[in-house]
Amino acid sequence: MSKLKILILTAPVGGGHVATAKAIAGALTEQYGDTYDIEWVDVFTDPDLKLLLPMEKIAVPAYASSVKLLNSYPYKLFYNFANVNPRFVSRFFTTIFRDKGRAYMKKKAPDLIVSTFPIISYAAGRVLEDWRQDVPIVSIVTDAGDVHKLWLMSPRDDILVSTPETIDYAVKQGVPRERLHYLGFPISSKFSNLPSKAEARRELGLQDRPTVYLTGGGLGLSTKLVTIARQLAKQELGVQYLFVGGYNQRLVSDLRAVQFRDEARVFGFVDNVPLLMAASDLVVGKAGWLTLYENMIARRPSIIIDVVPGQEEPNAEFVERHRVGRVIKKPAEAAAAIIDYVQHPDKLAEFQTHFENLGLDPEAGPKIADFIVDTLEGRR
Repeated sequence: MSKLKILILTAPVGGGHVATAKAIAGALTEQYGDTYDIEWVDVFTDPDLKLLLPMEKIAVPAYASSVKLLNSYPYKLFYNFANVNPRFVSRFFTTIFRDKGRAYMKKKAPDLIVSTFPIISYAAGRVLEDWRQDVPIVSIVTDAGDVHKLWLMSPRDDILVSTPETIDYAVKQGVPRERLHYLGFPISSKFSNLPSKAEARRELGLQDRPTVYLTGGGLGLSTKLVTIARQLAKQELGVQYLFVGGYNQRLVSDLRAVQFRDEARVFGFVDNVPLLMAASDLVVGKAGWLTLYENMIARRPSIIIDVVPGQEEPNAEFVERHRVGRVIKKPAEAAAAIIDYVQHPDKLAEFQTHFENLGLDPEAGPKIADFIVDTLEGRR
């Protein structure tokens, strides 16, 4: 007997959508082993799905250029247009997706579809209607608060959100409450089972002293992070800095050229983020929801130095509203805040009370996996 098929659809416009797809696939595998046929695919680049327009050559470079070179404002214009006209944008993407998508769906023959990218749920649903297949769809929203209306366009999917506020907002937009589910956000279980700071520092070969984790390998952060590094490098505070540049080799090279008076380590791509975070007292980076959620589960306050206009603004607002971090976009001010926090541990300690009040679920991944399987098996 063939296994039931779970098809996870995503797109590489920003890193969070793909990371969430991988996290869902990982949670399903961890919970259910090889009971189900689980596959995640990037709909923009999958060779079996050649869209009417080459989105990987249009949408991805346009997003990257907007964020990296133009302070995100062209992207914000599109974001706002799509938020005002979500049905038009959803139907346009469906036109691009429909013909090839119909053959693709027949080939993959999914028993359930998971979407981690807005408008995919809508387009997939329309294709399934053409095919006359009653395949359930589950959307995983990768932002917080008042999310983009494109997430809410599909008339048939279950929508999983990571904050209660998103349910209230979606209901006001006309989404039936029974289709909305607050289960948290899928991240590695390692973030809820971190070693102590002292243990993590020993494992990393670090001294047991105040530690700041700064990440900027993504788009739009390189110049800011180097500027902040140069400001911090002038001070001798008895601090240690952990910089992660990801695949951005230019950023890694620029950071390694900075002469620090305190201990500083510069990494490229890493696969031990939970351990680096466990060793740290403060995290500096951008307002992607995946990273912020990891910070909050690990109870590490965030200094947000970059916010993609429109898309990430509700994420940053959530952090500031709940007083578990700050948005400081000017590099000189961010560097001054970092210095102030490491010199005054009592100010860092004040954040911990607010983490207690958040009520975020560190075990969201297994719960989401169970929800997907229960939907698949018709047990809900």
